[in-house]
Amino acid sequence: MASTTLELQRRLPKDLRWVDPLKPVAILALAVISLIVATQVTGIWRTNWAALAPGGLILIIIAVMIWPSAGTRRYFSYKPPLFIATIVLELWILLAGLALVFPDTVLDRAIWFQGFLVSFFLVTAIMSLPWMNGEYRAGLFFRPDLLFGGGAYLARGEIFVALGIKLLVTDKIAQPVWDWWGLTWAVAAMVILVPLRGVVKMRMRRARMLALDNWMGPGLRLGLWFKELFLFAGLFALVYGFANVYMGKVPFTWTPGDPSGAGGSPEWWGLAFLAAAFFILVPVRGWYKTRIPEPPSIAQDFIKHTMLWLGFLPLIYGFFLLFQGAWQPFHGFGYYNFWWGVWVSVLGFLMIVPLRVITLRDEFKGTMGIMIPRMADLPEDERRLMMGRRLEVLAAMQDQPRKENMKLMMRVIHRLPDEARQKLVKTRTELVAGAPDERQTTLLQTMAMAFADLKESERVAIMGEAMGAVSELPEEQRRVMMGKMTAMLA
Repeated sequence: MASTTLELQRRLPKDLRWVDPLKPVAILALAVISLIVATQVTGIWRTNWAALAPGGLILIIIAVMIWPSAGTRRYFSYKPPLFIATIVLELWILLAGLALVFPDTVLDRAIWFQGFLVSFFLVTAIMSLPWMNGEYRAGLFFRPDLLFGGGAYLARGEIFVALGIKLLVTDKIAQPVWDWWGLTWAVAAMVILVPLRGVVKMRMRRARMLALDNWMGPGLRLGLWFKELFLFAGLFALVYGFANVYMGKVPFTWTPGDPSGAGGSPEWWGLAFLAAAFFILVPVRGWYKTRIPEPPSIAQDFIKHTMLWLGFLPLIYGFFLLFQGAWQPFHGFGYYNFWWGVWVSVLGFLMIVPLRVITLRDEFKGTMGIMIPRMADLPEDERRLMMGRRLEVLAAMQDQPRKENMKLMMRVIHRLPDEARQKLVKTRTELVAGAPDERQTTLLQTMAMAFADLKESERVAIMGEAMGAVSELPEEQRRVMMGKMTAMLA
């Protein structure tokens, strides 16, 4: 079917260019090449010098993330200090590996490992704070501050859930043996989960913001399946990498099936669990995401992320069945690892559900905080086109999400410099005044509801600017708008 918004897409500014993922793609290629080379010289690299591979890869990622891509002027306005701190703290994983490799006793390893898990959770929880997202900067399209938090919670939450299950099915002290090349593979999987999937998600968000009917637009479109397949592939690759880290095996040097040689490996059951995980994470969860607004309500967000957590469980257990070569029975209270496994599993749930919900809601606000001021930098015809389309989309929403989106738009515009703010208020007012009567009434009613939710100082300032813009309209439009606004605010 021909696109009904094709002409609109041609006229819109080309934000979020496809060149944006090139850096993470290059990093991913570097990781895969170095890993393949390493498997050919396994005997040489079985020393701790192998830490240079994941260490160098993580340093490259850190450099890309904090590079002053929009210049050094007001650098911390678009690369907040808290974001930089969380990026640099990615080096924790190297410190953990070194700590686990060098101590001689099992007790030392257990203390190091448990201390690392607590520290890693606390460092991750920082990403839920509201100061992670930077300000809008003209011409800056790749925004790692808007991609990192949600993707990192995916990766780390899955690691904690997997570790919790591993501890619950292990009847003895279980710390990682550690392997640096397994870590290299796992870091490469994180590149899939965070920047690559993140850029796709930002492009889809823009398409949904303007209700474009291209392949990344709303509904069950190809872009949705592409993004959800990214999710499943990244999660599977991450489990594979960290399984090698845990067992001290280099990727590609062991095979699925019956590694113990005992026979009777439940391979088909493992595949069945993986198929169940795929079904939950891709078609079921993907379909649900098309049935809720953006941003969703708190309850809808919790349902969406609980489905994510539920999809992790068969993915991880199926992986164990497939690669461990035997059924993995869960052990009860009397086993050493039980309570350790319980609290690690709880931390994984907290990462995936409540903390990621908070982070993604802030991420949505941050994304809107970039897309809306972007309009002020556009030529007038493009600005009117983009703002007009956004208002059409708002008018078609249900009451609650429409009010939340309108309130967010008001707040973002209110915080802009004078010139940009005046441009957007003027454009929005003219477009509302010229809209068909039903849409105009809907938008004005929504603005009235949004005004009621604002703080008094915000409400007075924003309402004053809106009234000022209405006073500059042609006489007939001014009369109609003033009449409707007065009636609604009475």
